[in-house]
Amino acid sequence: QQCPAPPGIAKFLKGPWYSSAQLLYLKFGIESQQWQQMITTTDTLLDSLQPLEEAEDERRQYVFDAVTQLPKEM
Repeated sequence: QQCPAPPGIAKFLKGPWYSSAQLLYLKFGIESQQWQQMITTTDTLLDSLQPLEEAEDERRQYVFDAVTQLPKEM
């Protein structure tokens, strides 16, 4: 079950992130490495927002690693 994104994250995704995605798409195209990286980073960001209440240690480690790497990818 997915939870809604925190308001700040939702605003970021609908604003600057969406604008950046549009620019990447228009400049480089859907087949580009830049576009594929945008998709991967977006998926990782959204996945990292999922609840961890009942998560196993492996899932918690994955999320920790993802949120550590995300600023570098963004």
